[in-house]
Amino acid sequence: MVNQFDKGKGLVKVFWKDIDNYIAKIEPAFAKIVNELDPDKSFPLYLAYYPYGSVDADTQSSLFPKADGGFYRLSDQDVPKDVLKHLGYSINHTPFGMVLDKQLEFFVDLKNEGITIPWAIYTPGKIFPFSKVLIQKNKHTYAPNGVLSSAAGARSAFMLPSIGSATNHSNLQRDFNVRTPTPKSLYEHWYGNHPI
Repeated sequence: MVNQFDKGKGLVKVFWKDIDNYIAKIEPAFAKIVNELDPDKSFPLYLAYYPYGSVDADTQSSLFPKADGGFYRLSDQDVPKDVLKHLGYSINHTPFGMVLDKQLEFFVDLKNEGITIPWAIYTPGKIFPFSKVLIQKNKHTYAPNGVLSSAAGARSAFMLPSIGSATNHSNLQRDFNVRTPTPKSLYEHWYGNHPI
């Protein structure tokens, strides 16, 4: 379930020297600090590739991508041993990470009401989850812990045509060969294409 070669999908095990030049372009100050520490191969890192719109974490824990599609949690029975060894500290949370490409949207998902509330969009170079790190030294609340989910790309995607316009949706479905049913609300607009 963990790729040793970066094919741009799933979870890929790498080391700092494999990605230091790339990180230096995104977040040079962070790369400089890590380069001074000069971590060896006893500190692996994991690149996680998520399809646009897929949920990478919910209020339960993080979801890790499989190379052949689908996701798993660190608490699953078939989690790779090396992933659990290195990321197991976050078994019920989100591991420390950095967005390297595109973006992540953190949001509150009110499923029963059919509403999502956008909280933050993280772009390349943004490190997360800061609240778990900051709370170690200070008992202040820095983020709404336990209620956030996150999605690759953007969860709050909007369309120019009215969400209730069946004609506009029919035209888009025809023009782009989309076969999903017309959503009845903004919540269904995303959910119909990206089930959680």
